[in-house]
Amino acid sequence: YLAAVDSHPDLVLSDVARSSLSDRQMRALATYVQDLGGGFILAGGENIHGAEGGYSKTDVERILPITFDAKKPHQSVAMIVVLDKSGSMGSQEMGFAKEASKAPLQFLRDTDGFGIVAFDSTFYWPVRFQKAANRRQMTESINTIVSGGETDVFPALEAAYVELAGNPSEIKHVILMSDGHTPPAYFQTLVTKMADAKITVSTVALGASADNALLSQIAEWGRGRTYFVTDASR
Repeated sequence: YLAAVDSHPDLVLSDVARSSLSDRQMRALATYVQDLGGGFILAGGENIHGAEGGYSKTDVERILPITFDAKKPHQSVAMIVVLDKSGSMGSQEMGFAKEASKAPLQFLRDTDGFGIVAFDSTFYWPVRFQKAANRRQMTESINTIVSGGETDVFPALEAAYVELAGNPSEIKHVILMSDGHTPPAYFQTLVTKMADAKITVSTVALGASADNALLSQIAEWGRGRTYFVTDASR
C-alpha cells in the first residue's frame, strides 16, 4: 500500500513473498526508489524470512541496506601461530609481533583451538594448543616471549603440522611470521603435506631482512596468503 509521508508517497511491502512479485515489478520498484526518489519500507515476516533465499540477489535487495543471504553455520577452527623470536627481532618489533599473535583470540570462539610455537634456533610452545576460551592465560603467556638466538623455521613449522594433522576441525590454519633467513630444508615437501591434510599456511615477512621469496613460496604451497610488512607497527 502507499503512505504519504511529507508529501512523498512511500511504498510499503508487508510480509510479501518473493514469489508474489515478478522480476518486472521489482525492477519498477527499484526505479521508483533510485531514480524517482520514492520511499520504500519492507516489513518482514514468515513469507519473507521463511522462504529460501527471500529477496536475495533481486532488485528489491539492491535498494535495501541489508542482504538476504543466509548466514553460514560456524565452522570449527584450529589455528597455530609460528612466531620468529630470534635475536634480529628488536624489542619494538617483538612487541608488535606478540600483539599480532594475540589478535586471532578476538575472533575465535571458545570452542576453537589456538596455539603458538615460538622459534629461534630451537622452538617451544609458549601457548600449548588448546581451546581458545582460556584467553587471559594465553595472553599472559604471549607476553613472556623474549627475542634471542638464530633463525630456524623448519622444526617449528613441522611441529605445527604434527599438532594439526589429525585435528578434526573444519578449518585448520597456520600463520608463520619471520623477519630473517633460515637454513635450507625440505619446505616444499612439508608444506605440501600440510596442504594435503587441509592445513592452510599463510606467511608474514617482517621487514626488509625477511626471506620474502621463501615465505611467498610457503604461502603458495600452503594455499594461503602472504604479506610483506616493512613497518612492524602495521
